[in-house]
Amino acid sequence: MHRSVARSLLSTTDKRLWKRIWWTLFTRDRLLALTLGRPMLINLADSDVEMIRDEDFNEDEPGRASKVPPNPAHVQFFLRYVALCEILGEILSRQCSMWAQTRFKELDMDDVLFHESALARWHGECPAIVSLDSPERDHFWAAVL
Repeated sequence: MHRSVARSLLSTTDKRLWKRIWWTLFTRDRLLALTLGRPMLINLADSDVEMIRDEDFNEDEPGRASKVPPNPAHVQFFLRYVALCEILGEILSRQCSMWAQTRFKELDMDDVLFHESALARWHGECPAIVSLDSPERDHFWAAVL
C-alpha cells in the first residue's frame, strides 16, 4: 500500500480508492500511536504515495457519473485530518519517541515552538466549511477536527 500506483494499470477510480485507503491507514496509525503510546508503524520516508487531494474523492468514470457525489464537508475534513496527522507524527517522533527521550533530557523549546507554529498554520488554513471559527461550517466535522 505504501507505493504509488500512479503509473499502474489500475483504473482512475481504483487509483483514487488506493490513495484514500492509504491515507486512512496513515491517519489510523498516527492516532493509534498517540492514544496507545506506541511507536508509529508508517514512515512516510518509505512511501511514495502522492498526497491525497480533492479529486481523489471523485468517483466519476468517463461516460458515467458517480451515483453519490462527494460531500464537500467530508472531503475537506479528511484533507485537513491528514494534514493534522502529519503534524502529529512529527510531534510524536521529535518529542515523544524513545530517541527523543534519550537524546534530550528536557523538551527542546525550538521544537515546541516549531510544532506550535505548524498547528497554528494548520488551523489558519482550515476552510470555512470545517472551521469552528466560521458560521459556514459543518458543525460535526468542524468539532471533530
